[in-house]
Amino acid sequence: MRGTVTSVSANGTFESQYGLLQENGKKLMFKFEITIGDHTGEYSTNKYIDKEAQDFPFVQGVETDYEFVDGQYPKIKLPKKDFTASKGSVGGDAVQLMIVRQSSLKCALDLIRHNAIGDDSKIKADDVEELAGRFTAWVMNTEKAKTPTEELMSE
Repeated sequence: MRGTVTSVSANGTFESQYGLLQENGKKLMFKFEITIGDHTGEYSTNKYIDKEAQDFPFVQGVETDYEFVDGQYPKIKLPKKDFTASKGSVGGDAVQLMIVRQSSLKCALDLIRHNAIGDDSKIKADDVEELAGRFTAWVMNTEKAKTPTEELMSE
């Protein structure tokens, strides 16, 4: 809904687990009575302690979007914002490649270390890099390569 705010008045506080923590250890919510058009209801918040706050959402005389919940204790609420899913991560393919390369490097090192059977002196960085490159190529499908298992079995 959309309407012009005609009245805003502070209407007390109440304790709530979602409230703003006070010096005395209590968590308080702040209540305001809001009138927009024909709707009057309570707006509860832990963010605003008075209606004069710079970004208070209901300003007298200003047209605004709101939700009205009728009932024994009517409520005025801010409208829920539409959720829009991200269209992929920042960096796209480059980030994905870095993640795959990092994972491939770790797997290659683990495999070579396992096959060294306690003698880490046999591990050479070139061997780890070569095997990691094979894993990355296979995962990213950048070249027609044998599977990592086929590669290892042929050696």
